[in-house]
Amino acid sequence: MKCNNIFYTVAATASMLAFTSLNAAPTIFSGTGNAATTEFNNFKAAIKSATNVDGSAINWDAVKLDGTDASPKTRIIQAGKTVEIPVDRFKNRGVIFADPYSVSSDGFATANPATAQQFPAFSVNNTFAMFDSKNKEFKDFKIEQNFVLLNTDTKAGTRGFGAIFLDVEQVGSSTIEYFGRDAADKQISLGKYYVKAGSNSGEAQFLGVLFDSPVVTDVEITPGVRALFSFDGKNIASFGAEDLNKGIDLAVTDDFFFAVPETAKISTVKTSDADCLLNWAERNYSGFFYPAGSSTLTYPPYNYRYYKNTNSYLGVSYSDNHVYYLDGSGKLLDAGDLNTWLNTSKCK
Repeated sequence: MKCNNIFYTVAATASMLAFTSLNAAPTIFSGTGNAATTEFNNFKAAIKSATNVDGSAINWDAVKLDGTDASPKTRIIQAGKTVEIPVDRFKNRGVIFADPYSVSSDGFATANPATAQQFPAFSVNNTFAMFDSKNKEFKDFKIEQNFVLLNTDTKAGTRGFGAIFLDVEQVGSSTIEYFGRDAADKQISLGKYYVKAGSNSGEAQFLGVLFDSPVVTDVEITPGVRALFSFDGKNIASFGAEDLNKGIDLAVTDDFFFAVPETAKISTVKTSDADCLLNWAERNYSGFFYPAGSSTLTYPPYNYRYYKNTNSYLGVSYSDNHVYYLDGSGKLLDAGDLNTWLNTSKCK
């Protein structure tokens, strides 16, 4: 075997580190009730400390509900109560939405009377949610957005994003998933995080995650398990009341807060290259990497796989383009340059 083979010999200078030590682990801010406010403020302070500037806030209260909003593309759903905002309504804050979403001044009580007073605003008065555009369907309930440089369509990244949720009552019903991009501009998950469930109806929850560089290019927010209502441009249909006994937890969002978008830190590794190399390692060194075929995961700055039989990890770091192996005892071994391994494995 060649002397630089990671699986049999290790250079004397190999680092013996925790797997995440080359890049700080994301910091999670999470709380419900009074703790939601505390964690929200902590998150804002952490962003200011990390970036030396205040972050960007969207509290929805600037959106006018009478047809005179700043964007002429705003569409009235219920006059004075609920409107549909265009995807670029908050491009000046560095956000573009995947679809038009809705802003309400009455907690969506007019759109769904069965939820009246269920979603008291965190910062008065407006709140934010998705709706299904298919009449009498409620399956489209996710909020998706990507980050751009302020007032442009240029893709960007943020170091952290957080949101206030309202009335999350069941564990697992509401989440934020963070995404980055690889060298081929393919979306890669940076992790899905769960909103804490409140103990009382109408409570506010906060969830935010701060990374140590602007790796977050997109987020997917899931408030509850159904859309509150549908609106096809003409007809409004209410979903009705939630039913916690059947696992139907309804929720909405309020304030968003995030680090000002900047040039994104994009992975220099193609996910397809990393997968090819990991597959090659599993075939050629099955004694170390089994069971084979594990999903490739992302934990900045690594694309990696975990092998439960040997309690080990094999990954590629896009911060320095090296291959790393974490053995069962917690020792991290630097295997060297990724391109060398891509050539060896004929993945390049």
